[in-house]
Amino acid sequence: MNCVCPGLVDTPIHDFKTQADRDRLGPIQPLGRIGKPEEIAHMIYTLAGPGSEWTTGALL
Repeated sequence: MNCVCPGLVDTPIHDFKTQADRDRLGPIQPLGRIGKPEEIAHMIYTLAGPGSEWTTGALL
């Protein structure tokens, strides 16, 4: 089993009220910014593709 464990992603579930919220929370993330939904989708697409058939037990 593989698992995608993203950090803070700019989606409605996080309900950022203002740009100031994003500016405050972005720098404290491991990559220094808030993630984008398409970045998560790309990782899921990669894991589901034929190139990762031997990827097992990965936490991404």
